[in-house]
Amino acid sequence: MKPFVAIVILLVSTSAICQKAEKEELVSFIWQYNGRVLGRIKIPAGYKEEGTENYVEGIVTRIHYRDDSTIILQSGGMYSSPMLQAPEYLLDKTEVISDRKIRRGKIKNEGLFWREDKLKMGERFFPYFPPNIAFDKVPKDHVELFEKSLDSFAGTLEEK
Repeated sequence: MKPFVAIVILLVSTSAICQKAEKEELVSFIWQYNGRVLGRIKIPAGYKEEGTENYVEGIVTRIHYRDDSTIILQSGGMYSSPMLQAPEYLLDKTEVISDRKIRRGKIKNEGLFWREDKLKMGERFFPYFPPNIAFDKVPKDHVELFEKSLDSFAGTLEEK
């Protein structure tokens, strides 16, 4: 009986470790629209791409997860900036680094977190409308993974 119990415990432990590794894995995502690659980013595995919305002056791509977390990729003019500015988005910190301005905070009464990056203009990214990238409604235990995701964003303007 003891060997059987040990095997069951081993199988359950292995399954839990594999699920955690899968959940914490970052995979490559190529942000593209209308024959152009707009950027490359590593995002958490297990996503569902909602699709890209063309709103005439620009585009927005939303990537969703089962727990309601979202990654938002936006480029173009005539779009609210900052994107996440409703009263429930409580700002904790703003940081300016070489290629972007980063805003971070919590969602009021939700226990969820958000971050938004406004990339700077320049040849490295987009000369007129640099992208805005964000994560929204992320539980505390996944924030570090989503932080790594946004940090990995590399903008580009290349043809497919």
